[in-house]
Amino acid sequence: MNVNNVPHTFLIDGQGKIVSQRNTYAPGDEEKMYEELKKLSGK
Repeated sequence: MNVNNVPHTFLIDGQGKIVSQRNTYAPGDEEKMYEELKKLSGK
């Protein structure tokens, strides 16, 4: 996956496609990721 920095987070859809990735962390990123997960799940 060619990861150079830690943390490196991938969001992968049900078909195995990488739909989002982040290679840093900042406070509040978990909320952004949660919103992306809700969109993928249809909620």
